[in-house]
Amino acid sequence: HFVNAPGLGNFIAGVDYYHLNYNNQEIDVETASGVELTSGGNTTYHGVDAFFNSNPRNNMTFFVNFAGEASNYSTYVTGGTIAECGSSSNAAGLALGCQYYNNLPVSYTPNATFNAGVYYGIQRHGHEIIEPRFFLQSISSQHLWSNLTGAPVTQSMPAYTTTNLSFLAPVRFEKQSVHLQLNIMNLVN
Repeated sequence: HFVNAPGLGNFIAGVDYYHLNYNNQEIDVETASGVELTSGGNTTYHGVDAFFNSNPRNNMTFFVNFAGEASNYSTYVTGGTIAECGSSSNAAGLALGCQYYNNLPVSYTPNATFNAGVYYGIQRHGHEIIEPRFFLQSISSQHLWSNLTGAPVTQSMPAYTTTNLSFLAPVRFEKQSVHLQLNIMNLVN
């Protein structure tokens, strides 16, 4: 965290690494055909988060955020919980009707996200009257979920990027204040 850095003004930057294990999850789902399934899983997430935020001028702010993540089900089983089915294919679990989807990616968890933008506080008589924001959001491809089997799949949806515009206006009444916000998401499409 720096104050009055040449060209950057006040800015903060950082990087974090994380590794998370979630064990013995019970994941109950209903398939597209209306069948309720008891499922279970163990998941592992690990990744890096990085951020940068700078105020080169009093009213202007630039920001960048990045996250890279890997996530997978070390165990995912339908037809019962992990305690009932076991964590890997075995005769007892298969006899109970358990189906295993081990080592598949966690559904709807992108491998990377990136956000960057700028906002500027327009002031009048020493009070901020409006704050326009312009920012990009980019999301990497994500693996899908099957509503037929109630389990993760290897099929994925494509990556996408949106260009966004926002306006924030603080409105003040005697002792109260309210922030009105207008968001235009995916501006160019």
